[in-house]
Amino acid sequence: MKRFTALLVSLLVILSCTAVFAVDAVQGPRTFTEEERTAFLEAVGIEVPDEDTIVPYGLTCPVCLKGTCEESTTTTSWKRTGRTRTCPDHWHYQDIEEKRTLIHEYICNVCLYGYETQETEYRWVHDHP
Repeated sequence: MKRFTALLVSLLVILSCTAVFAVDAVQGPRTFTEEERTAFLEAVGIEVPDEDTIVPYGLTCPVCLKGTCEESTTTTSWKRTGRTRTCPDHWHYQDIEEKRTLIHEYICNVCLYGYETQETEYRWVHDHP
């Protein structure tokens, strides 16, 4: 019984850590405190903007509030997931599910602060004539 309890507790810890990391991957850039933002800008050598500064249109940098974050996207190759379904066009064939990851990278054009987000795309492939 002690082994089972220890295994259960370990599993719960692993699952909770996984959930925390999964949430972090989806949230995008973190919010900085005013002190963190000022310290970063001074370290990089960028003048700290006033509160009345006009922010440019677009994906505004969460750190310097001066630049915009330019996006670049890379994708991984399609991989089979192992799932199949009956083909909607030919009921006697099976379709195969594939997935790939899209990685969106955002980099500020002023202070070079960057972050990335990821998403997964799925598709069904007709692996038959």
